[in-house]
Amino acid sequence: MPRKKIDFSQFFDFDGNDVDHPTVTCKGCRKKWNRKYNVTRESIHFAACESRTLEELRSVSNQNGATASIKKLITSRILKDFSGVAAATPLVIHYDAPASANKKRKFTKGSRRMEASGGKPTAKVAVAMMTSSSDAEANFKVIEEFCRKCKKEGALLLCLPECFAFMGLGPKESIQFSQPLTGPLLTRYSALAKAHGLYISFGGFQEKAQEGKVYNTHVVVDPEGKRIATYRKIHLFDVEVPNGRTFKESSFTRPGEDVVVCKTPFGNLGVTICYDLRFPGLYSVLRAQNAQILLVPAAFAMKTGMDHWEVLLRARAIENQCYVLAAAQCGVHNSERYRTELKGKSPRESYGDACVIDPWGKVIARGSTGRPGLVFADLDLKFVEHLRQAMPVFQHKKPEIYPNSTTRSSI
Repeated sequence: MPRKKIDFSQFFDFDGNDVDHPTVTCKGCRKKWNRKYNVTRESIHFAACESRTLEELRSVSNQNGATASIKKLITSRILKDFSGVAAATPLVIHYDAPASANKKRKFTKGSRRMEASGGKPTAKVAVAMMTSSSDAEANFKVIEEFCRKCKKEGALLLCLPECFAFMGLGPKESIQFSQPLTGPLLTRYSALAKAHGLYISFGGFQEKAQEGKVYNTHVVVDPEGKRIATYRKIHLFDVEVPNGRTFKESSFTRPGEDVVVCKTPFGNLGVTICYDLRFPGLYSVLRAQNAQILLVPAAFAMKTGMDHWEVLLRARAIENQCYVLAAAQCGVHNSERYRTELKGKSPRESYGDACVIDPWGKVIARGSTGRPGLVFADLDLKFVEHLRQAMPVFQHKKPEIYPNSTTRSSI
């Protein structure tokens, strides 16, 4: 008895038949080929076509006529291009995929937006890459232009990097520049949020503190310009980078003590800064407080950035099943001042690579290397919820066995 063939009629238009070398047209992407000159098989194109949804792939793979080779092609496509819910579920099990997993991510006009086949995304966000300097007015003008572009593109949230307002030559200048939260600096920046109807994440500025020091403070304001979150950096960067520079942030900065999550109409934001990224316990607490989007503004050094930046960001996204929005400083700061005022010293250089990472650990948007600007992405909280239900890792934790990460070894 001949093997039953897969019915591809719902996916392709056939003009003629096999004998008359028909033209075949994909109903999804509209690609055409002629069998006389191009022996492309429908099964091969079907498995690779970007217009195919997850459910369509599963329906064909589960047909009686599907050969092992077709199943292999489709399985490979699912594992490669669809998010974790698809990969973690056996191919033969039917389930309702989230809207964000129903179509391959597409990137358009450099803004790299994630498109879903069902319904609108939760929110469009913008993540900035800057080369801030000691010229505070120039920094403000850059951010003002960012706000205008966000409004034009329909973004709801603008994320700015650490040291967005000022990047001086050293600790002394940071202390001199510092202001209280109610000072003219943050008041002026908050007015931008109100003028453009934006939520803005001010990713780290020099807040005046006691004893001649500062706080490295991350503030989130709403479209009315009101503060909805104030986070003071907990983990201070006191390190000697191998074959690099020595940093001692604690010499002029006081550490914060509070973990901060704030609610917005497009999701709960977990608020952090730069070096915090290396401490997964903090992000576990944020997730436990129902954070869905993790903000990680930074000014990563070149050496650590090249080796660790993306790896750590993706790890935080994966283990907490959250979106990660990582605004970043990039390029050489104050090069002219270093040349004229600090002769012989190399200017500070930041790694850059502002990006957005989804809860499966995929980089879905990324800025141009070394160039200030904005990168846009669309977030879908339905994807977050579905992934957490399909892979409930936080329910599988065993705190009775490892109550905290600081328990001393008995060895």
